[in-house]
Amino acid sequence: MDAELLMANVYQGPNSCYARYEGNYAPGRGVNAFTVRFFVGYILRDLKRGWTYERGTCRRIRMTPKLAVKRLRYLITLARKYAPAHLPAVKREVMRAIKYVQRTARAVAV
Repeated sequence: MDAELLMANVYQGPNSCYARYEGNYAPGRGVNAFTVRFFVGYILRDLKRGWTYERGTCRRIRMTPKLAVKRLRYLITLARKYAPAHLPAVKREVMRAIKYVQRTARAVAV
């Protein structure tokens, strides 16, 4: 396996799993108030279709509500690192998405 693929980000950049297999990806570097919408959209899309890509290998793996929430929460960590000034906007967007995932998961479980 080539080294580029081993370090592949799932959603961001031209070498990401999404770029390679879906033809689109989140632009830029890091998470900020603009790019968070791309990530949230891709994560929710993966949850709806039931699978996503594994970071590093780009293998298809099952996307569960638990994994979706984990990836959404990680966006806040990345925003703290790359764009601290955008943190409040990122948190709002992510928390809204987490509530949606939790509501959806409960509705499916019932």
